[in-house]
Amino acid sequence: MQNISMQLAFSILITSSSWWMVTASSSSFVPLSKRFNSLPGVRAFPNPRIQAKRSEGGPHTKSLPQDSLTRESEPEPQWITECMTVASRPGRYIYQSTGEGSTCGVYLAANPDQLVEIELEHTDVPCDGSLLAILDGWELNGSVFPDTNDHELPMSYRVTEMCNERMPRKRRFISSQNEALIQYLIPSKGKGFSFRVRFVPNPLPCNILMSDMEGLFTMKNLGRAKNGSLTTLLFPANFEIKHMEMGGSRKTCQDCMDKVEIGGSSSLKSAHLATKETFCECDTPKIHGKKSTVLCGSSTVRMVSTEGSENTLSIWARPADYGDDLDFDKNIILMCPEFMQ
Repeated sequence: MQNISMQLAFSILITSSSWWMVTASSSSFVPLSKRFNSLPGVRAFPNPRIQAKRSEGGPHTKSLPQDSLTRESEPEPQWITECMTVASRPGRYIYQSTGEGSTCGVYLAANPDQLVEIELEHTDVPCDGSLLAILDGWELNGSVFPDTNDHELPMSYRVTEMCNERMPRKRRFISSQNEALIQYLIPSKGKGFSFRVRFVPNPLPCNILMSDMEGLFTMKNLGRAKNGSLTTLLFPANFEIKHMEMGGSRKTCQDCMDKVEIGGSSSLKSAHLATKETFCECDTPKIHGKKSTVLCGSSTVRMVSTEGSENTLSIWARPADYGDDLDFDKNIILMCPEFMQ
């Protein structure tokens, strides 16, 4: 089965975990590439497309103290050698600066039913022109996943920034969903950091970032005013609602306070969708026997819940293809304006 090509590069800027407050007054995440733009001699990470590569290890073993980074009884650590790295395996990772002044990131991705745990081990990040940040989620071209409307924590609590003189006491972070990001700018050659990644079970996933896979995903709000989302990692998708129960005893389509939104956007957005279709409980006959094909850079299914409603959504998701997924008789087809450009 041939997936629909996106003509969009996998240009990513990653972040991670369960997070500390940046400043008491901070209410939005400002990427390092913007905050370091004015520093002399530091080249900010460009916004245009950059190919993300998986960490394959490397031989750079110079200045970092080896006794603080490796132990004989443990497997060999993975060396981060690419500016943009996507890591989907637990283990130990090491980064050592080669002296380049670029803002880079390690995008950590677990299975949908897992959380990402990050444990900082060794850190040597001078505060003079360098910074290390951990984000509870991912950031791509200014868009943060999960969206602030879908996350239980404000952005100021989702980000931890640090350097040698401003190290938090907390060294272990756990994400709220199956992805996290470590972002860093370290222009001093030989400086760097090491960390350990573990994936821990998450019995009730709420916000899921889905890679190139297919499967059945279920979201529940358990009576809480809580939004959940399933977003594909930069590819069009086909969604089939297998079970939908919205609103509990307050089922109505007049206000549609509890609802399911299916749509997409050109970037990694889960709440502000460029195109979408909205379904309430009484819309079940409308979607019976039909699927939804979303032709956008990223595709999203979002469940919006109010306090006191017991909502459940089970949906089959997979990458879209050129065959039956473009049949209007079998699918509700949604397309972002820029998709065909």
